[in-house]
Amino acid sequence: MDTTRSPYCRATVNYTGEGGLVPTEVDILDGRMAKDSLDRQQCGFELVSHVSRVEDWHDRAALELVCYDEIASLARSLTGCDAVIFDGAVLRSREEGQRHPDLGPVKSVHSDYTEGYREMIQNPHHPYSGIMAPSMARAGISTEDIARAERVLVLQFWRNVGPVDMDHPIAFCDARSVRRSSLRDIHLSKFGDVQVEYDVLVLEPPPEPEQYRWYTFPRMTADEVVVWRGYDDSCVERDEPFWTPHTAFLDPNTGPDAPGRVSLEMRATCLFHGHA
Repeated sequence: MDTTRSPYCRATVNYTGEGGLVPTEVDILDGRMAKDSLDRQQCGFELVSHVSRVEDWHDRAALELVCYDEIASLARSLTGCDAVIFDGAVLRSREEGQRHPDLGPVKSVHSDYTEGYREMIQNPHHPYSGIMAPSMARAGISTEDIARAERVLVLQFWRNVGPVDMDHPIAFCDARSVRRSSLRDIHLSKFGDVQVEYDVLVLEPPPEPEQYRWYTFPRMTADEVVVWRGYDDSCVERDEPFWTPHTAFLDPNTGPDAPGRVSLEMRATCLFHGHA
């Protein structure tokens, strides 16, 4: 039996078509069964063990103080990068989503950056570089340092900090099954109440049925993190996938009364000097 193709469920994901969202039923495979074959360098994502010192995931000060160092250290150990800019932490839940829709689970297939990410963050006049300015200052990194870097890579981190049997877990699409021509750029003016002014990628329905390969990691705990590639300018230069499409989905295995998801997403921009 090919355990790398073990199905977890059949669920609905939302692609983006000409007229808006296109709900589509897909097979989502059990990433735990395929863990040894899911290499972040190839498919775009992987599951890693990572125990945090954070005790209260709703404590914003603890997240900023502790997670910064933890995620920076994890990013360095995974990549061998020379410097890390920690791009904040986003807590998503039903309650946060009621406060602002952008803070609930994102239920459309997307990848968070386009080819223009590096140019955007090394431009001191761009709104997004202004958002990153405090993190850059903390890391002792300037826009000039980014411009001089040999390589810029963005890693994203997703941790379940709520019940393991949640209503809307996260699923990842194998980047190798997606062509750039199937990804559409859309402009994002704001995230929450913050002006960001940058482009993200949304995924169109597959040219052929079942072309896209979907995975999830059931029953994740707070001692595990999914790490995925959000951007890599070395991939851009080689015309290789730099994207990792992902989405929240309603899990048919947990039932209609499943507790709401509580998750923490973090991002790290990794800089390499003189090597890749």
